[in-house]
Amino acid sequence: MAPRRLPPDLVATRAAIAFPAGADLLLVTPDGAVLGLPRSTRIEEN
Repeated sequence: MAPRRLPPDLVATRAAIAFPAGADLLLVTPDGAVLGLPRSTRIEEN
């Protein structure tokens, strides 16, 4: 799964909210595959 067209500020917004506050993220493909990222996941950009 390779997410595309995510809001440009998604990573910064998630990083700015301290755990345990925040939201879990569920990504769903058109064919029904699901990827869940819990609020404790740290996203790093290269």
